[in-house]
Amino acid sequence: MVDERADGQRRFLTVEQWDYVKNLFSHLKIAPPNKVESAVDIWKIVYKTCEAIGSVKVGEQYLFKMRQREDSSEESRLICKAMEHMLELVETKQDILCQRGSKYTENDYLRIVWSPILERIFSSPLRLISGESIFKYTTKQKQQLYDESNDVKGFKIDIRYVVDKNGKTYDLGAAELGKDGASCKIIQDEGKLTREGKDVVDSLLKTLHESNHRHVLSWIIQIDACEAEISTLHIVGNGVYVAYPQFKFELPTTLDNLSKFEQALQAFLTIKEHMMMIQSRLSTEQQREGVISQTFNRSNQVKSDDISTWTRATWYTPPKPSKSRVPVPLFGQKSKFNFAERLLVARNQDLIESEEEKENVDMFGWTKRNGKFYNIHTQKYADEHPLDKESQVIL
Repeated sequence: MVDERADGQRRFLTVEQWDYVKNLFSHLKIAPPNKVESAVDIWKIVYKTCEAIGSVKVGEQYLFKMRQREDSSEESRLICKAMEHMLELVETKQDILCQRGSKYTENDYLRIVWSPILERIFSSPLRLISGESIFKYTTKQKQQLYDESNDVKGFKIDIRYVVDKNGKTYDLGAAELGKDGASCKIIQDEGKLTREGKDVVDSLLKTLHESNHRHVLSWIIQIDACEAEISTLHIVGNGVYVAYPQFKFELPTTLDNLSKFEQALQAFLTIKEHMMMIQSRLSTEQQREGVISQTFNRSNQVKSDDISTWTRATWYTPPKPSKSRVPVPLFGQKSKFNFAERLLVARNQDLIESEEEKENVDMFGWTKRNGKFYNIHTQKYADEHPLDKESQVIL
């Protein structure tokens, strides 16, 4: 649902069909929680005062006094600091807020503009990992798909939103950052983020054993210079994933449009609230599994209403020199063979065996294939023959 370009997925549908699909998933729209209003109200006072006076200094003074209040929580103080940073950007960094092109790098936008805001809003127990890090779950799934390759890595993500619980790190969302508005990179990042978001949902489902699909989602954020588009990734049925647009905004550039930061606050604080809900559920699940383990001395069994069975495999870009491969479980569980299928399988097996006979297979089932050693018994590849000294003689 996030790609509304005329030359994108919309071209396959009529206007009526597209509107029907949008209405079908409209329940996935997330409204900002009530607690967001208090932060937004503070910003309204700040920007309206700054506009009236013609200076950000008075706004900075107000935010400083709000932070000094005895009843101010650590979370509130950090949010006020994020607002102060926005005022500072407008006052001293208008060039980076307004300019696109080669003068500033993507890292400049992350370091100067976004990181100080995000780090303060997504504070403990949430954590940001920036700098093209990799989600271990994605790497593991990709290794299963391309098991013959030794150099398999998951997507390199600019920013990952995570939470640490009992020595484990759980991913909750991901963000990609660009700076030139190039359509090709936006589309590539969108495709990567959508699959990363899907993997986050899959990993959470396998951890939480959830029975209600609305309780588990991931956040995907696409940043282009000083603009952002934010979506959620949901699993809504057996094998059905939906990426749904939630927020779209740009940061203010001058005193006259400070109000734009209100949308950013609504978006980020809504994301944080939902991530904290997932964090709480992770804590509850770990406590429940601990009790079950101590009581029955066995791992928790999958419940009959566990929707983790809805998940499907992800397609990943192949590592060189491997060729692209479609995951076997992409379309769900295979049905039981009928008679015709059994004949086809038997025929294919005969063909495979006849092909293997043509290869130079040694007495242990090893043969040279695709530049590596392959064993017809285990159906696995190895870098070298286990009987290395004999391998050159045998083959």
